[in-house]
Amino acid sequence: MLHSKKDNAGVNFRRWFAFTVVSAGGLITALSLSAQTPARNNEPITARERGFLARCVLGKVNTDWVFAETGDALQFRDKRIRTYLGGSQSIRYDLSIFECIAELTGSWNTEEQRWGDKSSLADLAGIPLYSARQGGQEHSDEINYYNPELIKWAEKQIPDPGETINGIITYQHVYNVMARRNARILVRTYNYLQEGNRFNEILNRYRAAEYHGRLEIRSEFRNLFGDEFVTEASDPYEFNFHSGHAITFWMRRGMDDTRADVWRLLSSIMKKYDPDFR
Repeated sequence: MLHSKKDNAGVNFRRWFAFTVVSAGGLITALSLSAQTPARNNEPITARERGFLARCVLGKVNTDWVFAETGDALQFRDKRIRTYLGGSQSIRYDLSIFECIAELTGSWNTEEQRWGDKSSLADLAGIPLYSARQGGQEHSDEINYYNPELIKWAEKQIPDPGETINGIITYQHVYNVMARRNARILVRTYNYLQEGNRFNEILNRYRAAEYHGRLEIRSEFRNLFGDEFVTEASDPYEFNFHSGHAITFWMRRGMDDTRADVWRLLSSIMKKYDPDFR
């Protein structure tokens, strides 16, 4: 697969987006987000709005970046889209999710807002992106304290798997082709962390580590499950989402105390889209 100029793995590591549940089931949730007016104040979104956003996101997908080159595919307009291999950094920047939300909410109206800016999500929900512990609504490169109320709101927006995006493609098909791999990695790593006192042991190490030490923790757990997309040959620069990324994602959710909220969101997605996976 081809890689973009964003070849700094450290950048990919530092800017995890909590609410989307790493680029996996979170993709399904994100595809369900849309509105015609900003600040809906916790209101549900409609099927037409979901479809509008989903078509916007799929229409902007660059299949040369963080997508598998072989395997099952979905056809959308002139694109054949396969398994999504990136993490939440790529969701934020390369899938244009927040850009599409902003197009519908009209919430980006200053030059200060930029590609990958997550503020449109808060405008859509009418709920602050970060909790009071953040000390404001500005992104931090160190730790972000995401708002549990926003995560709960997202859980209510998960579309029915049989609902269609364009009268043909179902959300279930999008999940099966694009998102299932990453969702399952998140589930398996969460279950792995529940064994004994493993979660707290790794969390204590992660809290105490500096930047490079956290990268080492990520690499330590890189391929817990024998993933074909996570080998030296297939992914020498660790661009592809893997179990080490998922471990550090859960560590950050431990640090901002949204671990239970995000797990409930992911569990709701799996119950609808992948109920037989354990």
